[in-house]
Amino acid sequence: MRREHLLATTPNPAFKRRGTVITTQPVSGVEAPPQQHSPFKIHTRLLMIEKFLDYLKYNRNYSDETIRSYALDLRQFSDFLGKAEKEEKEKLLLTATQLTLRAFVTSLFKQNYGKSTIRRKISTLKSFYKYLVRNSYIDDNPADILIVPKKEKKLPKVLTVDGMFRLLDSVEEEEPKGKFHLAMLELMYSCGLRVSEVRSANIHELDSKKGFIRITGKGNKERMIPVGKKAIKAVQAYLQTEEFAQARSKSDEKPLPLFINAKGKRVSVKYIHSLVKKQSMLSANGTEFSPHSIRHSFATHLLNGGADLRSIQEMLGHSSLSTTQQYTHLNVGKLMEVYDNNHPFNKKKK
Repeated sequence: MRREHLLATTPNPAFKRRGTVITTQPVSGVEAPPQQHSPFKIHTRLLMIEKFLDYLKYNRNYSDETIRSYALDLRQFSDFLGKAEKEEKEKLLLTATQLTLRAFVTSLFKQNYGKSTIRRKISTLKSFYKYLVRNSYIDDNPADILIVPKKEKKLPKVLTVDGMFRLLDSVEEEEPKGKFHLAMLELMYSCGLRVSEVRSANIHELDSKKGFIRITGKGNKERMIPVGKKAIKAVQAYLQTEEFAQARSKSDEKPLPLFINAKGKRVSVKYIHSLVKKQSMLSANGTEFSPHSIRHSFATHLLNGGADLRSIQEMLGHSSLSTTQQYTHLNVGKLMEVYDNNHPFNKKKK
């Protein structure tokens, strides 16, 4: 479906209902501005979902990666409803019952999805149907009855400092893409970046001279993060390679991404996951780590080195300190040492 003027036109009467009365008037103050278009590449081809994604982008200011997750979740749910023509599928979305949504969630458990993934998908459905109710497309939110699984309390999987160094050293710089791979891994560890932030980083946001990079994280919130000399050196080496020059000449991306593939496109999240998995398997005797393990390791190593939680919170881009505090239980011994050495009641008398 072409998206031009999607939000400027009145909705199809078959899609919008207020009680038993059909109406074509949009609800003011809720729809996204008509002059802007969605940048997402996950095309659901369904009007209600596309409008909801635009709302998240332009009214809620959600990041592209977050909206991509919403799009994938809703596309999966629409596929669950069965094969049908577009207009019929729209009606299935609008008339989905509590039993339908429960059946969908049950199917996720049967497919062995993790609790955190199921939590996200339920949250997506709740937000989507809440949006439909607020805009009077439906009267009641069928997702209200869904129970969100309790959040799993798992210890973050982290590498030791030596383990992290071994992972970085496992990259052969002189191999094809070696400098490209090392630059990504060094920057991830130096700055504690999310995998989505590595993908979305742009060249102009890195200030090599001052040793800082500007990162746009969740909720499109920007933060400045220090970059270590080792990471800067690795990134500069990558930017001077012939493979980067060739990829850059093919790129039509604006702004120019920091990490691009041979076709000149942004490196994918899947590619970054595969890289970390491959190098961790090579360097850790078959133990598999993820990009988030590197982020956890970054924070844990800083905490062990004496950094305060507030500083770590700023660098990680956490909106709440309670999110950052998940790292403290890994380092109780270190925290007790800091407490004993610095609390006035515990300092040894000279």
